[in-house]
Amino acid sequence: KCGAGSQSETCVGLEIKAYSAPKIYEKLVHCDVGLSPSEVYPVHDVATLSAKTAGLFQKDDTQPEDMVKRCKRTANAGRAFIFMQLGVPVVVDACPEPLLFANYNGQPTSVVVYRPHVWADTVQRLLANPGARARLSATEKTFARDFLTTRVQARKLLARTADVLRRREPALSLI
Repeated sequence: KCGAGSQSETCVGLEIKAYSAPKIYEKLVHCDVGLSPSEVYPVHDVATLSAKTAGLFQKDDTQPEDMVKRCKRTANAGRAFIFMQLGVPVVVDACPEPLLFANYNGQPTSVVVYRPHVWADTVQRLLANPGARARLSATEKTFARDFLTTRVQARKLLARTADVLRRREPALSLI
């Protein structure tokens, strides 16, 4: 077991630090480019992966699918959302969830990589183009402000709750 004062051989060289979202975000905001790859095994294609995961998010829910909620549950899109909120230009792969948010108002919010072997070249080209990074950052921040804030998500939740309550049948009286 690792921790303060531990002398275990498995802990040698490890420094245990408390998790702090503000400290992590403070470091991420200074990144030139954010990376948000997906893990798609060679035996799957994107269509198969999407078909397998779609049911995890829809199940018996009678409400319209909330794609922001769906994407927050996938690691790669969730990471992309964090970079977008911070205005860090992000590179994503061509999996279904990140593609849903790859542009906003006709402007790209991320750089989409369609083949694994071009990641390095794509990142290098983006790093060499501060103008492209600035444009991506501005679009990402606008998208995040319009869709990813807690205020926007709370409004959506309240609207859906009100819709459910309006459609509900009146309670039966036992008298």
